[in-house]
Amino acid sequence: MRGLEVRAVGGVASQFTVKVATYLELECLPRILRSVREVGLAGFWWSPCPSVPSIGVLCRHLTGNVRQWILHGVCGGWGVRRREEEFFPGGQPEEVIADLVETVGESCRRLLGLTPAVLTQTFEIQGYRVTGLEALFHVAEHFAMHTGQIVQLARCWRGQSMDFYVLRGGVPKPNW
Repeated sequence: MRGLEVRAVGGVASQFTVKVATYLELECLPRILRSVREVGLAGFWWSPCPSVPSIGVLCRHLTGNVRQWILHGVCGGWGVRRREEEFFPGGQPEEVIADLVETVGESCRRLLGLTPAVLTQTFEIQGYRVTGLEALFHVAEHFAMHTGQIVQLARCWRGQSMDFYVLRGGVPKPNW
């Protein structure tokens, strides 16, 4: 499983942590990477209008969010997020994607080592007082929302569906 070492853990909190890590790295991230491949370099910074962020901007924003909420928040790392800088297009798409992949991978590996005590601990993240579980729920929801936006932008750029699922024996199977 692409760098995730899933081990037997007990309790709902630990199961939730494993699910969040799996969801980010094995469901959302592959859809983003597929979308990026589909639009190529020409579509990475494209936006249909000024109020809609590009795929590149959304990838940079997701990197900042995951880093702040998981690595610097719940996992206790240190760093300064310059959130406003995430929303300006520019830079090398390969570097933006590599940073997202690295950040998600490191976050998921660190999540799998969290204890239930950390998950019930209260943190101050981005001006909010949240438990570790609330922070993970926020990241999963936020990541999923922007993954959907990225997929939609790729569909608009391509002018057709992405066919993320194919029917095999009448059962939809992932195709990313």
